[in-house]
Amino acid sequence: MAPDSQAMAADAHVLALAGSTEELVALLDSCAVDASAIKQSGMYHGWTLLHCAAAKGHAELVRELLRRGADTAARNRSGKCSWELANARGHIALAATLETAAVAVDAPAKPRAALPQPTPQPPALRTRSAASATVRETLPIGELLHMCSEAEARERQRCKELSPLEVVAPLADSNIASASPVDLRRTVKRYVRPGAGAPVPPASELRPIEVLQKTVDYLTNLWLTDETVTRLYRYHFVADRLRAVQQVRGFRVWGFA
Repeated sequence: MAPDSQAMAADAHVLALAGSTEELVALLDSCAVDASAIKQSGMYHGWTLLHCAAAKGHAELVRELLRRGADTAARNRSGKCSWELANARGHIALAATLETAAVAVDAPAKPRAALPQPTPQPPALRTRSAASATVRETLPIGELLHMCSEAEARERQRCKELSPLEVVAPLADSNIASASPVDLRRTVKRYVRPGAGAPVPPASELRPIEVLQKTVDYLTNLWLTDETVTRLYRYHFVADRLRAVQQVRGFRVWGFA
């Protein structure tokens, strides 16, 4: 290559590294430099213009070089072709474009590294949908026709865990209804966080959709009209009972809480 041609090629590689598309295209179109020109010395010795543009992620310049017949199969002194450099620098989409455009190389070449593939989901995540569908098919139909089962209400009364909003005559100065009898018409199933691997509740503890709707209506009306407790206490009560409604709907709709 003549000295002037070598100088132009060196300038072309500088333009390719900088992503100066317009200037490099003008140089190529003047036929002063070939689209597959290789740098003959220096830091990027052995790199083509396509190597330089791909490594720096200059997508527009890469397209222009490809239009002008740049050699996509050319390898640098480290045995890397342009799409491998783009891939190594994190320009994944550009690497895919270059790999698609790559031509076959007659000489034995270094095996190409595969482009990054999506990380396979762990078996537990892959089978969750199928498992959920199986659980849904085997879920019992809710048989609890009240907002709370009598067994839970009696147990909470025994443990002094009833709300003033769930008893016949709540104490005027306390939020703990320990001395008042339970009112089964006002008692609402509370939220209990399920343990890992816990079985699905039996049908006798699951409320069907119509009872869940009735429960939501009751809690909404209680929030709007009841003045027997403070607004803050009422808020926490309603929020907890609605969370229990959502949990039961989770069992029915998704197969897990």
